Amino acid sequence: ALEQAPDHEEALHLLGDLRYQSGQYEEAATLLHRAIDQNPRALDRWVQASAAYLRAGQAQQAVDVAEEGLLLFPGQTPLVEIQARGLFRLNRNRAAIERFESLLTLLEESDGSASRQADVLAMLGLLYNRVGDMKASDAAYADAIAVDGEHDLALNNYAYSLASRGL
Repeated sequence: ALEQAPDHEEALHLLGDLRYQSGQYEEAATLLHRAIDQNPRALDRWVQASAAYLRAGQAQQAVDVAEEGLLLFPGQTPLVEIQARGLFRLNRNRAAIERFESLLTLLEESDGSASRQADVLAMLGLLYNRVGDMKASDAAYADAIAVDGEHDLALNNYAYSLASRGL
């Protein structure tokens, strides 16, 4: 189909999805971004394209695509999460904190799963630690453990954080 109509939106999306499923994230991102250019009103394509960029190691592109998608689909948790994770990978810690805090609020308002909330809180603990706010870091880790008492990332990072400070 793409040979006959190289900008066929659905063909671009399907081929991009196939590439994504087979781990060819860079090619998937390019195809999905082309599908978005043809039809920007499909949320799933914004999410998958930004996720593909992130998995391809193109964090800035993932952040940019997620941000653009959020202009059309405000408050969509998958886009906010991808943007937050991209900012984290780019070491833009303060911006990542803002996005993860927004994501946590969205998850709490929508009764998001406890596991996802604990994931976000654990990431906030790590980010607060990166910027030197140990009080906020400790609180975020404690909140993550309160939400999910077996959350590996929160338990390990909190223990390491405390041990590294001799506590």
